[in-house]
Amino acid sequence: MAVEKGTTEQEEATKQSGKCTKEGKKGVNVLAFPGQNPVNLAIASGRAEIGMADSPVVAYQIKLSNGAFKLAGETYGVAPYGIAIPKKNGMTTPILAALKKLIGSGSYTQILSKWGIASGAISEPKIDGATG
Repeated sequence: MAVEKGTTEQEEATKQSGKCTKEGKKGVNVLAFPGQNPVNLAIASGRAEIGMADSPVVAYQIKLSNGAFKLAGETYGVAPYGIAIPKKNGMTTPILAALKKLIGSGSYTQILSKWGIASGAISEPKIDGATG
């Protein structure tokens, strides 16, 4: 299984491999790469049989692959994404207002649908939403 190094996918694949070996089954050979492009290359070249990444990354890769990649399995462990900006740079309020406008106008849903990630949509953007 090809994964990006340092991601939750690497952690999850390693954990699942341990479960397999505890049950007397063959473990998963986890191949960790420094970025998503090498992960994609490992899958495309046959070095890896499968890859695991965040659902938006997978959806985008499938869209770009012209049928070379396909989705196997279901999305699980869904969590919202955020926008990281430096504290006290004055952009918090304008970015929040822009997100509210995009959501209210329907543009947000159109953008997510275009990229095949509408299932991850939020209905109300928040400042520090991941901490609350």
